[in-house]
Amino acid sequence: MTDLPRQTTFEILLEIEERNSRIGAVLRANSAYSGFSRRDRAFVSEIVYGVTRHKRSLDTILALACKRPLRKVDARVLQLLRAGLYQAVAMSKTPVSASVNETVNIAKADPKLAKSAGFINGVLRSTLRKAKEIGAESISDYVRKTQKNGIADEKRVGEIYSFPDWISGRWIRQFGIEVAERVMQESNRQAPVFIRVNRLKSDFKKIKAMIDEEGIETEPVKWADGLLKVTKGSVFPDSELVTGGFIQPQDGASYMAAQLLDAQPGEIVADVCCGKGIKSGLFSEMMQNRGILASFDVKSSNTGPFSQNMAHYGVVNCKLIIADMASDWPIKRKYSKIFVDAPCSGTGVLRRHPEGKWNKSAELVKRMAGLQSKILSCAGDHLEKGGSMVYAVCSIEPEEGDEQVERFLSKRQDFTRVNLKKEAPELSDFISEDGDLFIMPGDGGMDGFFATKIMKRG
Repeated sequence: MTDLPRQTTFEILLEIEERNSRIGAVLRANSAYSGFSRRDRAFVSEIVYGVTRHKRSLDTILALACKRPLRKVDARVLQLLRAGLYQAVAMSKTPVSASVNETVNIAKADPKLAKSAGFINGVLRSTLRKAKEIGAESISDYVRKTQKNGIADEKRVGEIYSFPDWISGRWIRQFGIEVAERVMQESNRQAPVFIRVNRLKSDFKKIKAMIDEEGIETEPVKWADGLLKVTKGSVFPDSELVTGGFIQPQDGASYMAAQLLDAQPGEIVADVCCGKGIKSGLFSEMMQNRGILASFDVKSSNTGPFSQNMAHYGVVNCKLIIADMASDWPIKRKYSKIFVDAPCSGTGVLRRHPEGKWNKSAELVKRMAGLQSKILSCAGDHLEKGGSMVYAVCSIEPEEGDEQVERFLSKRQDFTRVNLKKEAPELSDFISEDGDLFIMPGDGGMDGFFATKIMKRG
């Protein structure tokens, strides 16, 4: 009998690869995964995220042991090889023998893969013997110690850190080789968990006591009142803390960008491209549920999750409006403050969405920049004179960040840029020379993010 969590892992990896699906969506939709214990779900998640994150590096290693080009290896066999190798090299708590044997057993149990069981066993054992021989301490170390000399930098670091050449080359040109390598390393680490305490439900002390009772250890984030960083323990989506709306997992960079809006009670505020309403919940908290918060999104599929989140948070001053924010808005009112969380390439959050490494392209960056420009322009038209607007993206690409803002300001003389060094000195560690918020992946444990604040002249 095959190991069910490993079998499920194999099936999930195949679906992600074949359909270019998002990992989170596939995991949530898989009935076997949903029925597992928390321990088994964590085991499956670690392999799925790890294999996806390190896919290129794993393939580089496997290519050394295979006697045929990987493109000629059956896709399902290749997924088994990746999963078995990842477990054996990267998961120290998993016995190497179990990693190999259970992977081979999955192949033996499938009539279409049974004939490849010997091949899988041979490749994995050969690869692991080589790892021991060269003293490889990690997947990246294995690649580094077996690479040939004379490889171009973008390919060399792309293979070591498992990134496509277009991203590694782009980051080397933008940031230099040392910074590019650090960003890739950070983008391969598991992201720490930050949680926002929702003071619409109760006061901070009471919710903090609930967190402590769950055995979750946290530390305060000095620049973000109401945000905690988890240092020990796990925040489960099905816990009462989350389902009851007392806390909301939210990365520190996302929280910091939202803080810049400084939404106040009684104001008329718009949250543009609101998604499922994570930031909308924070804005309502900042507004103490007073005033008007209009949350806009183009996806009608977000209606259910958004409404559910608002109910959990205890939000009463917010309305969701489904509309295309890149064209004429259905509501002609002017807003005192607008937050634009623009759709982007997401290169700042690849540690959370590693599948993005393999289904994004340089063309996507260009396309997103064009869409962002339209959304920003429309939002500017709906901001009242003297009002402020925050533009934010979870991308570290200049076309989507500072260059986007420069293009907007060059066309709109009625707007001026706010220097965040002066307005938010407590965030000085994360403010660029231009006075914008710019966070590289891993800085302060956070996601990569860009945000700027602009004012409409009165």
